[in-house]
Formats: sequence, structure tokens, C-alpha cells
Amino acid sequence: MGIQELINKQLQLINSESFIQERMLEDPSMISYFDIIKDINQHYFLTTNSQAGHLFTLDDNQVQERAYLCGIMLSDMANDFIKEFSISSDKVVGEVVITSTDTIPIPVTISKCNNLVNTHTYARFSIYPEEADMEFKIIGVPEQERKNYVFILCYDTIWCRDARDGLFKDVLYALQKINLNK
Repeated sequence: MGIQELINKQLQLINSESFIQERMLEDPSMISYFDIIKDINQHYFLTTNSQAGHLFTLDDNQVQERAYLCGIMLSDMANDFIKEFSISSDKVVGEVVITSTDTIPIPVTISKCNNLVNTHTYARFSIYPEEADMEFKIIGVPEQERKNYVFILCYDTIWCRDARDGLFKDVLYALQKINLNK
């Protein structure tokens, strides 16, 4: 399956009623980011998970998010993307390695209540082989083509900075720039 077919499949998923309903239950605010997420996917970064970097209150807890985005892209594009993103953005990007060993977790969602901080969501620069297989299957990458792709993680180091004008915008800018140079 070619990259354009995978992009089309990913866009169909994002536009599907079931995907939208899942996001409405999980994080309704992400719906307003779908246009930029679709743009990112159209520029060959097939997203698997994202968070927009919000600040909100839930059950007397102040919840803080770092914006993050993960997914896959073609290996031969990843080097250029990581280089361009690292030069043009103040956010962090790196390749996620497929390994049975954990890497150090990066907190991306925390809550604060009565001076106690709890971490709810982590991102890592590693993924277990079983998880990688599952992600490849969801996206539709055939087994024989998986060696042509790498997992990428991007995240904002600043808590609660909105991704629309922050992380997601920087990712799209870097993708557009490297695609223009090809």
C-alpha cells in the first residue's frame, strides 16, 4: 500500500462518525484541531495520538497538558523532518524506538490539587513491539513495508501552550518546508 493510500485511509478515519464520537467522549476540545491534524497527515506524518496543551479544571483538580503528537512517517523523510523541526521550533522531536525496554517517561498530563501533583499521561521515546504492530495495523501499513517507516514523537516543553499556534503549527511548517525542498 502506497503512502497516498495510507494518507487517504487516515483521513477517512479522522472524518468517520465513530472516530469523532470517540473524541467527543475522550476530549471534545480536540475536534476543533481536526483541520490541522488532517493537514499534518496530508504532509506524510500519519498521526496516531495527539493532545492540544490545555488547562482546565476537573473535579477540583487543575489539569495541565503539554501538547504532543505522535505517529509514523517514511524513514527517508524522518531525518529531514527532525532536522527542520529542531531548527525552526522550540519544541522537542525524536524518533521513537521499537524495543522491549522502557525509556524514561515524559509527563504530558498532570493534575494538581491541594499541592499534590499526579501524572495521568506519559509519552515515551520507545514503543513495545506489540504496540508498534498494533499501530501499523490500525494505519494499514503492510508487514513487508513497516521497515520503511519510523515512529516520531513531538512535544511541547511548556505546559498549557495551545498546539494550534504552537506544536501543531510548528510540525506542519516543518513538513511543508521539507516537502517544498524535495
